[in-house]
Amino acid sequence: MAMHHAWDYTFSFVVFHMQTRRAENSIKSRVLDQNPSIYVLGCPCHIVHTNAHAGGLVYSEMLGFEVEDFCVDLAYWFKSSTKRKNMLHEFCVFCDTTYMEVLQHFSIRLLSLDLAVNRILRVYKALISNFRSTDEKQARCLRLRALFEDPLTEVHLLFYQALLPTFYQFNLLFQMQHPCIYLLHGQVRAFIRKLMSKFLKPAAFRTTSLESVDLQDQENQLPDTQLGIRLTTKSTLIRLHEAGEIPSGVTKFNKAARGFLLRSTEYALKKLPLNDPLLPHAEFVDFMQRQNSHVDDVLYFVQR
Repeated sequence: MAMHHAWDYTFSFVVFHMQTRRAENSIKSRVLDQNPSIYVLGCPCHIVHTNAHAGGLVYSEMLGFEVEDFCVDLAYWFKSSTKRKNMLHEFCVFCDTTYMEVLQHFSIRLLSLDLAVNRILRVYKALISNFRSTDEKQARCLRLRALFEDPLTEVHLLFYQALLPTFYQFNLLFQMQHPCIYLLHGQVRAFIRKLMSKFLKPAAFRTTSLESVDLQDQENQLPDTQLGIRLTTKSTLIRLHEAGEIPSGVTKFNKAARGFLLRSTEYALKKLPLNDPLLPHAEFVDFMQRQNSHVDDVLYFVQR
C-alpha cells in the first residue's frame, strides 16, 4: 500500500465493501497504519442500503410484504424459461403493454431494487393476467400468484416507487469519481430532512436541530392524507378502497408507511455521520461555500 499511494497527502478514505473494513487486518486498519490522521468514512453506500432495509423490515412486519424477496422471486421465475418469457410477452400484447423483461434484483445493491420495482410496475397488468392463467404448482409460483391476486400488492410497489428515489439519489453521491467529502455534511442533513418532510410537519424540524426532533410526538406528525408517498400511491389506495377490494387495508397501509418513514429516519440519525466535527470543516473546499468558511476550518486540518 505504501508504494502506490501518497498517504501523507490523503485526508479522507471511503471503503465500498463491508468486509474490507472489519477486523484487525482490514483495509481500514492498514490505511490508518500508514496515516492515523486519515478520516475513514467506511461504506456509506451500505449504510444507505441498510437504512432503507431497516424501514422495509418494519413495513414487512406490519403488512407481510417484503419487496426484495418479491423482486427476487419474480426475476428467478422468468430467468431461465423462454416459455414463461414468451407467455408474458403474449399477455403484454393482450394488455396493450410494451414487453419488457423482469429485472434481476441483487440484495446487496439498493440501486437495482429501484429499477426492478419500476420495471414490474411497467408490466404489472400483464403480470397479473400471466399468473392468473398459469396452472403451475411450484412453491414460487404459488407465492407470486397469491401476491398478484392481492390488490394491495400494487400499492406496495407504488409506495416503494415513491420512496426509493430518496435513498437512490443520496446513494449516487457516493458513486462520484472525484472526492466529495466537502459535500457530505450538507447532504446528510438534507437527506434526513427529506425523510422527515414525508411524515412530519415542517415546523417540527425547520427551526431546531435534527437530533432534538421528537419523531414520536403525534403533534409533530402529518395526518395520513398528507404522508409524502406520491399522489399515484394515494389515488390507487383510494380507488381500491372505494371499490371494496381493500375494506380494511387503508388504515393498515398508512400505519405501515409511517412506520417505514419513522424507522428509516431513526436509523439515519443513528448511523450517518451527522455530528462528525470534520465534515463541516471540510466544506471550505467547496468554492460556493467560501463566504461561509473561516480560517479555523483550514487550521482544523493543519492541526489534524
